[in-house]
Amino acid sequence: MRRRSLQLGADVHSCAPCATTYPYRMRRALCLLLLIAHTGGCRTSPLLNPPPVSFARLATDDVEAAIYQGCTKRKWMPTKIRNGQIQAILYQRSHVAVVDIDYDADSFRVTYVHSENLRYKNRHGEQRIHSSYNKWVKNLVADIEASLAERRSAAARNLQSNTVTARGHWREGGRG
Repeated sequence: MRRRSLQLGADVHSCAPCATTYPYRMRRALCLLLLIAHTGGCRTSPLLNPPPVSFARLATDDVEAAIYQGCTKRKWMPTKIRNGQIQAILYQRSHVAVVDIDYDADSFRVTYVHSENLRYKNRHGEQRIHSSYNKWVKNLVADIEASLAERRSAAARNLQSNTVTARGHWREGGRG
């Protein structure tokens, strides 16, 4: 077999079966590779801003503390912007996600602010972003809900123990 110099579209050697199929195979493989890199490698999906989350009324300070606690569970960095709003930033390798968390005594809502290296695009009114962002926000909401549940149960336990203690003092003092 006589070898030729490797050129784009040229076959590597001169045997008859490869002479006709090799350039076709190369073009086909190159097209397939470009298609995968263009579509499969992106992994973008529609940006999902979760709906508002309602819960049993708590003191606003408890809600704020629960949001801080929920954020830090997965390394979101919360910063209070003003009463009723916390901004949380997540640094994951070279990716950055920023969300606002608006809250009051009985609800909170997480909304997208901006991102870096997450392929955010807004085309024709459709927002798209790296699919990991939606997972991160879903986990953030679940962590905040879990922290709120812990705060509610702790508040209920404190209320119950304060009631028992008050009754105990009343009985001791009143019935002597």
